[in-house]
Amino acid sequence: MKKLKFKAGDKVRVTKRSISGHGFKRGDIITIDRVDHSDTEIPYFSDGYWVSEEEVEPVKKLKFKAGDKVRIVKNCSGHDFKIGDIVEIELVDNSYCTKIPYCSGGYWFSEEEVEAVKKFKFKVGDKVRVIKTGDALWGHSHPVGFEFEIQDVDGDSKDTMPYYSGEYWLMEKEIELVKTETKTNKMKDFAIVSNSTALLKAFTQEANAMGWRRNAKFNNNKPLTELFHDVVFGNNFSCLFFGEGWSMTNGVFEGCGWAASNYSGDIKVFNLNTQWDEAVKYAKEYLEHKQIKTLELTKDYTAKIDMKNKVVVVGCQTIPFSKVDELHHMIFYK
Repeated sequence: MKKLKFKAGDKVRVTKRSISGHGFKRGDIITIDRVDHSDTEIPYFSDGYWVSEEEVEPVKKLKFKAGDKVRIVKNCSGHDFKIGDIVEIELVDNSYCTKIPYCSGGYWFSEEEVEAVKKFKFKVGDKVRVIKTGDALWGHSHPVGFEFEIQDVDGDSKDTMPYYSGEYWLMEKEIELVKTETKTNKMKDFAIVSNSTALLKAFTQEANAMGWRRNAKFNNNKPLTELFHDVVFGNNFSCLFFGEGWSMTNGVFEGCGWAASNYSGDIKVFNLNTQWDEAVKYAKEYLEHKQIKTLELTKDYTAKIDMKNKVVVVGCQTIPFSKVDELHHMIFYK
């Protein structure tokens, strides 16, 4: 019995219809639904028609896809590109002719005429550190540990030293990316102190207007005015702590009746009696510095907390802070 070339599930291209009289057009790509091994003449069934092995050919799996960048290495198809040109594949069509399936700039070319363009690990502007000395003959002369910003990446050639420091060309294995510190968490949490109930109340109003919210769970939800009175009475100082606190947002403050000197954290302290302007400025800068924070809710969803616009974004949903406050209150106080 003749061994058949294809099996059910294979994709094939129709090349002719001389034997079975099927209804496909030349160039159609079809999937073989069923194979009749008892009929070696017309064994393949697809979409209501039987076809023979002589009427189809295997569909070659192409190396490149639309959007890929490739380098021209030959000209066999008569395209108008120069050897070495890097082009982007705009269209892939191997339904009619398997030899020249790629199109760019109006020209068709074959897989043999191009090669993949290497994807580089670093880009212009990246700050890198030298981790290996250069080759004695052609290599760079930068010392190990030298840091620089990449000035150029030679992506138009197959050079093994594609990165330019401004003085020398270097290999990828000779450098590493310098991790830059983010400024997100550089500002310290802070506290304000005063022996004036009026100043403390005024500052909380300023803070609320900026976007700060009180961590009401602190001090068992006792009103701030009562806390201020308890401590200010007798000429003692009362304080409020501002920072990340116990909430999921950056902009929270905690009412407390202790003196700021009793707080064990690494914070800045402003005395409202003498540092009102400095305290207001720092409170504003803190929020501007930490306008966005994220919180992983589940493996699929992350909340983005936007302090500037006072909203929480989860997926395609935007939730105002007022609703988050309601939810928090419902969970802990009802």
